[in-house]
Amino acid sequence: MNAAIVSQVTGPAFTLMTDERKPQILACGGVRCLGVGEAWAVFNQDFLKESPLLVLRTAREVLRKSIEDERLYRVYATATVDKPAWFKKLGFVRAENIFVR
Repeated sequence: MNAAIVSQVTGPAFTLMTDERKPQILACGGVRCLGVGEAWAVFNQDFLKESPLLVLRTAREVLRKSIEDERLYRVYATATVDKPAWFKKLGFVRAENIFVR
């Protein structure tokens, strides 16, 4: 099954956009809930460089709310880039190449 379709139907998600006449997607992410949560996110790289704290705060809040609303006891994230500090700031701990919360 296509990952985008799975993400649409298996849990909460968010899209962060500019507030302009011609909106631009800055970031999107969420938590797939299939027994345990699988966190995922995609970022506009320019926005990530300009506003890293806003990205981090938004991701942290969406993650917290998803865990609470879905009553998740575990959430994991698979990194496609080596950014362990970013995952640690979100409350994850490293278990090989999978970050677990």
